[in-house]
Amino acid sequence: MQAGDPLEDVPAGPSESAGFLADGTWRASAVRHERIELPGGPRSPQLARRAVEEHFAAELDADRLALIDLLTTELVSNAVRHGGADETKRIVLHLAHAPGCLRIEVCDPGEGFDVGTPSPYGEGGYGLFIVSEVASRWGVSRDADNCAWFELDVRQGS
Repeated sequence: MQAGDPLEDVPAGPSESAGFLADGTWRASAVRHERIELPGGPRSPQLARRAVEEHFAAELDADRLALIDLLTTELVSNAVRHGGADETKRIVLHLAHAPGCLRIEVCDPGEGFDVGTPSPYGEGGYGLFIVSEVASRWGVSRDADNCAWFELDVRQGS
């Protein structure tokens, strides 16, 4: 799979992480997409932000990029904290940008979780509550790995 290939033409390989981009089920016409493996552990959120900024910097303004950094940081932090992505494991990011929408998936080796309605007053932090309030859509896919994802609707030039 090469960055820029149309998603509909990319078959899922057996070594690919679970998730919509890997399975080829996100049917938006991707302008650009990329699969990035990161080491797990406490540096993962920082490395994920760097990858997101490199991938989306040309398409998005600074405010939108900061928002995407925040949402990505929340999902990657959850992968480390709750998904078992310590220094011995890998986190896989799938990044895609299509006309009017971008999508980020964070895949970890964990068992996943049942999606409920996030609350700022429940156990844990505000991470998924922020994702649910800010993202246009979000969810979890569980196949071989656990993949939390979000989509953000974007205007041209935003």
